[in-house]
Amino acid sequence: LLMWLIAGVLPLASIGRRRFLRVTIVALPVTAFLLLGHVGPILAVFTIALSGPAVAVALLLGRKVVKSEIESPGTSRRPAALPIPAQLPNIAVPQDSSSTLDAAGPSVPSDEEIAAGSDAEDLEESDEESIDEENIDDQEAERESLQRWTRYREAGAERIIGSAIVDLAPGEQTAWLHFPCWPPLPTVPRLTLSSDDPSVSLKGAQRERHGFRIEVRLPRPATFERRLTVEFVAEAEECA
Repeated sequence: LLMWLIAGVLPLASIGRRRFLRVTIVALPVTAFLLLGHVGPILAVFTIALSGPAVAVALLLGRKVVKSEIESPGTSRRPAALPIPAQLPNIAVPQDSSSTLDAAGPSVPSDEEIAAGSDAEDLEESDEESIDEENIDDQEAERESLQRWTRYREAGAERIIGSAIVDLAPGEQTAWLHFPCWPPLPTVPRLTLSSDDPSVSLKGAQRERHGFRIEVRLPRPATFERRLTVEFVAEAEECA
């Protein structure tokens, strides 16, 4: 009985207390059998009868101890048989940016990026248009620079003196030069023509007060690109 009472109040874990009670329960029949030869059967029966309340008291005390341990977790004890887990060190694992991008999939452009891309395309198109316009302007300026003349008035006549550059591609043989006159000349002009290539034929194909046209003709089609310089003088006398 004393062993059972001690098992109920001992500050043991639930596993240790159960083992202690099992040992005492096994020792109870042995103790009663030994008491039969010394104290008699009446005292042995009395001892066995008192063992029931003693076991109940021991179990009640054990439940109170377990309940107090649950209510106060700060005083709980870890079983001696369970090892304390070791704390693993924090190890930084490098991440592969390429794998992250592959797992995430292709990124979807936002509205701002799409708007920025369209602005860039518009800017490129506007730059190309401006470049084309500049090229056209340069070509027009070059075309204008191919023809130069001066118009001035003398006593009783007007005279236009100028020059022009004619480009003939391979296979071409004839070219025309047009010279407008505004305000119109007083009369139909007379033309005096010359070229840096004596073999070239020059002719005033059309002569009017508001302009004239000069025909430039090679003796045969050009076999390579030709550039000729034509000089002219147009004279128009004033009416009497």
